[in-house]
Amino acid sequence: MIPRFRASLFAVVATVLATAPLPLTGQQKVPLDHSVFDGWNRISARAISNDGRWVLYRLSPGLGDSELHVRNIESGRTFEINRGNAARFSQDSRFVVFEIQPVDSIVKDLRLEDTRQADLPKDSLGILDLASGGVTRIERVKSFGMPEEAGGWVAYLVEAPAGQAADSSEAGPERRGAGRGFRGRRGQARDSADQGDRKEEGTDLVVRNLNTGAESRFEHVTTFEFTVAGSRLAYTASNEEGDADGVYVVTPGSASAQALMVGKGVYKNLAFDDEGNQVAFLSNRDEFESDQPAFALYRWKSGEDQATEIANGSTRGVPAGWWVSENGTPSFSENGTRLFFGTAPRPAPDPEEEVPEWEKVELDVWNWKDPLLQPNQLVQRQQDLRRTYRAMVDLDDNRVVQLATINMPTVTVADSGDGDIGLAVTNVPYLQRVSWDSPGYNDVYVVDVNT
Repeated sequence: MIPRFRASLFAVVATVLATAPLPLTGQQKVPLDHSVFDGWNRISARAISNDGRWVLYRLSPGLGDSELHVRNIESGRTFEINRGNAARFSQDSRFVVFEIQPVDSIVKDLRLEDTRQADLPKDSLGILDLASGGVTRIERVKSFGMPEEAGGWVAYLVEAPAGQAADSSEAGPERRGAGRGFRGRRGQARDSADQGDRKEEGTDLVVRNLNTGAESRFEHVTTFEFTVAGSRLAYTASNEEGDADGVYVVTPGSASAQALMVGKGVYKNLAFDDEGNQVAFLSNRDEFESDQPAFALYRWKSGEDQATEIANGSTRGVPAGWWVSENGTPSFSENGTRLFFGTAPRPAPDPEEEVPEWEKVELDVWNWKDPLLQPNQLVQRQQDLRRTYRAMVDLDDNRVVQLATINMPTVTVADSGDGDIGLAVTNVPYLQRVSWDSPGYNDVYVVDVNT
C-alpha cells in the first residue's frame, strides 16, 4: 500500500506531465559548457537607504565588468552605473558614493604586458545625486570614507599624479593595500608586518561637502578616520623627508588642521571613541632612528594641545620581553574610559652583518610533537608573525592590564568593553587534533578585566 502523501505526490507529477506541452519536432537543447558560466550574474553588495526608499546592489558576471544598480522602490526609477563598486548611501539618503573600477579587459591586457602596478588604470570616485540623477566623477581615487551617522560629507585619498607614483612593488605591502575599496569611516591602507623605518609618501586628502561640492585639501596624507557623527576627521601624514610626518585633526569644512603630534616617524592605526572626543594611534617617532624602532600607544583628548604617550614596551603591565605591536588597531570602550591595544613578543633584532645571498639557506624542521603539521605552519607563518594579544589601559589611572596571552589568545570584554569580566577562548591545547579530529575543541575562561 502506497502511503497517502506519496500517492498525492504521484498524482501531482502525473498531472504536470499530462498537461505539459510536448517539445517541437527537431528542437534540440544546447549543452552547457564552462564558457557559459562567464555570463551568469550574481547579486552582491546589497544595501537599503536609511529612509527606506532606495535599494542598491551590484550585478557581477563570472567574467567581465560589474554593474551597479540603484533603484527607487516606490517609482521604480533605476540608475545603472558600469563598473560601480563598494557603493554606500549617505546617512541622509540623498547620495550614493561609490568607486568606479577600470575596464577589466584593459587591466588584464596590461598585466599580461608586465605593466608596472603604478602605471595601471586607477579607480575613480563616483557621487550619484539621487534627486537629480547627476553623477560627479573624480579621477584617480584610491579610497574613500564617510561618517556612519552624519550625511553631507565624504573624504577621499587621491592617487599620486601620473608619472610620480612609486611602483607598488617597491613601496611595500602597506602601499599596495591603500587603493581598493570603501573603508567605512576610514580610508586606510592595510597594515604591514614589520614596517620598521620604511616611509610612505602620502598623497592629497580631499574632504568634500556633498551638498555644495566645496572641498578642503590636505597634503601628504596616508590614512584618515571620521568620527561616528562626522564632527571631526583625523589623519596621518608622511613623506620621504619626514617634515610632514604627524597626526592631525580637522573639523569638516575647515581648511586648517590641528597637529596632535609631529616629528619624523611612522604614524598609523587611528581610532576615535564613540563621542569623537578622543583619538588613539600608534607611532615609533621616539625610536625611529634606532635599529629596531618600537611603537608606542598615544592618546589625544579634546581640549588638549598635544597627544600623550599612554603605553610602550617598558610600561608596567606589559609582559617582559613584549612590546606594543604595530599590527593591532587601538579601540575605545563604549563609554570611553578604557583603551584597548595589541601587544606581542618582541622579535629578535636582525643580525648586524648581512649574510651574502649565496650563503643563505632556508631550512624547515618539523617535530612530531609540533601542534601543527609543517604545511600548516608555513601557511600560517605570516598570520603568526602579525598576531597581537589584547591589552587594556584604564584611562582613569593609566594602568595597563594584559588580557590575552599566547596560551589564551582571544579575549572579548563584556558590555562593549566596559564590563568587569571578559570571555577568553583558546584552542591552543588542541591544535594537534585538527589533523584528525573535526570540528576542533576550545577551552573557555572568565577573565577579571581589572586584574
